[in-house]
Amino acid sequence: RAVLVLRDVEGLSNEDVAEILEESVPSVKSRLHRARMVLREQLTRDFS
Repeated sequence: RAVLVLRDVEGLSNEDVAEILEESVPSVKSRLHRARMVLREQLTRDFS
């Protein structure tokens, strides 16, 4: 959740998110992708 909030809500770059969370940029990208997929599935289920 933190990755999604920092990237999409706060508008930080992947590099900034990685630095804040002390993770690699590829890890941030992977977690962001998974978080967006989960959010998409939940929204689709809730609003279908």
